[in-house]
Amino acid sequence: MNPLSANLRSLRREELLKHIQSSRPTPYQLISQEREEVYLYCAFDALLYPLLTGKRWTVEARPPGGDPLRLELAPEGPKEGGLWISFILGFDS
Repeated sequence: MNPLSANLRSLRREELLKHIQSSRPTPYQLISQEREEVYLYCAFDALLYPLLTGKRWTVEARPPGGDPLRLELAPEGPKEGGLWISFILGFDS
């Protein structure tokens, strides 16, 4: 098992939320229905945040080299349509 994975698994939800939040503005901002604003470090953090908080969030992102996007996410997934995420994992040759 990857030692980083083991460390992440032992974190409580509140600790994990603190680790993925930025104290400064980033290209990934979430806004709650209550107008709470949170900045996160990366796109994956933005997709994970609604699941961890159990709340609906609006994601406003400015990914590098891409057009700005806005997405409504809830703990059960996106508001409309579907969302696919893929990861390319390292492999042994």
